[in-house]
Amino acid sequence: MKRLTILLATFILCLATMVTLAARASSGVPNASGALPGVASGSAYAGYLKVSAGSSIASVGPLFPVFLGCDIADKTHTATAASMHLGPFASSGSLTDSVTSTHTATAAQVHANSTVQSANILAGLIAADVVTADAVSHATATAASSTGSATFVHLVVAGKSISATPAPNTTITLTGLGSVVLNEQSAKGDGVNHTSISVNAIDVRVTLANT
Repeated sequence: MKRLTILLATFILCLATMVTLAARASSGVPNASGALPGVASGSAYAGYLKVSAGSSIASVGPLFPVFLGCDIADKTHTATAASMHLGPFASSGSLTDSVTSTHTATAAQVHANSTVQSANILAGLIAADVVTADAVSHATATAASSTGSATFVHLVVAGKSISATPAPNTTITLTGLGSVVLNEQSAKGDGVNHTSISVNAIDVRVTLANT
């Protein structure tokens, strides 16, 4: 059994609270006979606010989810919205989340994408005109691989301009709050029967007491 999975998040905020703009995709194809039946599945969602148990703040989401079930046909599922609010911690303008599966006689692929306009986190401590997270899983009868990326337009963190394409797992300290990880990626797989990747474009973790 060959499996491909993707987890992609446009942006996450965690303060013992976690806010996520995310896309998630997964696909699986068996290779017992060396042929691909083209079965794929995936999902995507735009926002998620996760708060520790016992907090007076309620968790929110996942928001604007889309799901692609196990299918042998090419399909695309998309969700859009004019704006999004994740409690008092984050907001955005328009957004699009999508998951697409494609198949040929020799390959299967799942592509997940989440794009958010005008992201504003923690009252402008982190802001960007556009935030995009992207991930792809691809398999043939003999190989399986995944790629992911996070890109930004005019990203600013604590008053400093940040590269449009930060290296995977770039970590920046947020004084008095915690930290933010940009282009957070985690990948697994053997390159033959299984591959997986997760991408969080912005992962903010507020771990210090603050007012």
